[in-house]
Amino acid sequence: MSDDPSLDYPWLARRDERFTLALILDVGEVLARHGYPAPAGATLVDLTNGLYRALHPTPYLPPPLT
Repeated sequence: MSDDPSLDYPWLARRDERFTLALILDVGEVLARHGYPAPAGATLVDLTNGLYRALHPTPYLPPPLT
């Protein structure tokens, strides 16, 4: 964890209209159909983070200070 939430939770810093809560919940439903527990709480946050990082493999780099 860092002091910058955009590094720990990159979906907060970069806008992707396709990356929605509905997408995360759909992925959670698929996992539940395959026998995994439905993600909730911290697990849901971890799923969101992992999915975002998988779909956006380039790490977020904040803009340089001028």
